[in-house]
Amino acid sequence: MGLDGGICRDGPGPALSDKDPGRIGARVRYIQAALRGAWAIGATVASVTTGPARRGAWKPAMDALGQLAELASTVGIRLGLEYEPGFLVGDVKTLLKAWKDVGHAALGANLDLGHAQVAGENLEKTIALCAGRTWNIHVEDIKGRVHRHLPVGDGTMPWLKIAAALRETRYEGPLTLELYTCDKTPVEAGKKSLKKLREVFGAG
Repeated sequence: MGLDGGICRDGPGPALSDKDPGRIGARVRYIQAALRGAWAIGATVASVTTGPARRGAWKPAMDALGQLAELASTVGIRLGLEYEPGFLVGDVKTLLKAWKDVGHAALGANLDLGHAQVAGENLEKTIALCAGRTWNIHVEDIKGRVHRHLPVGDGTMPWLKIAAALRETRYEGPLTLELYTCDKTPVEAGKKSLKKLREVFGAG
């Protein structure tokens, strides 16, 4: 596992779960352009989200993810679908369903462990369920189930169990800190988190 991996992700705007097909198409084109840009700079992983849950949104969103996974595969990039509570793909159960419905090997997970915590999941079980198709892991701490990203060590997530589960499943991809709520003290938050992660994972 690397503690300094990077990732290219989709930005704000229309969502894949949008009710307007034209806006879904715009989003697909935006992400396709991002994938080509990621390929141009040598990235190997990109992440994507579905956007908010909405009735009737599943099939159009899965069709869009299929298009994106196909392009990602063509340019040699693995596409990590990140779930977030409140989104169409909002927990590990819907992530697994998306993998099944899209049916493309390039589509894996950008597994945000904090989101799994907020969703009330057993993190060890979630890691095991996603084993072999986790392309990147987002790391932050969470206190209880409150969706606020904290420096690692400031929340209540079971880091020793997380580390053991990742070793057990032989995860060797990057761990990417996601501490956008620490924008006033980013360097301090980053250093604190890396120190804690190195203690937990034995990286020195």
